[in-house]
Amino acid sequence: MPTYSEDTLTTALAAYRKRYPELKTVYSRALDASRFEGVNYPVVSAYFDALTDLFLENSYPSDAIFNVDETGFALGTTLPSKVLIRRGDTTAFKKISGRQEWITAIECIGASGVALPPLLIFKAKHTNTAWIPASTPEK
Repeated sequence: MPTYSEDTLTTALAAYRKRYPELKTVYSRALDASRFEGVNYPVVSAYFDALTDLFLENSYPSDAIFNVDETGFALGTTLPSKVLIRRGDTTAFKKISGRQEWITAIECIGASGVALPPLLIFKAKHTNTAWIPASTPEK
């Protein structure tokens, strides 16, 4: 396999980007394979159609409406890499296998302005008490 100098690769990339101005370079973000394959326009559209129907059928007070968001931080994954995407896009995801260890963060905010403290979930056989704030209730 031939090897190329960094200058040659930089020149070739610049020429490629000049030939295709509709592309731009961004850093990719890791995304679990099941999410990458499971989220698409029909699925998301059906969810919001069903949610809209619920709001139209019921008069929910603002203190009964909450948004719960879960996100994960993968441990031991590769660093983001630069990728070419269409100029109108804002992000690019890199599909990763489900074998990473994750730390899960959960946030909950109510429509009335109430915000619950965030929750972090670690994989552990034994709990490290240093992870738990002293003000955390026993039950």
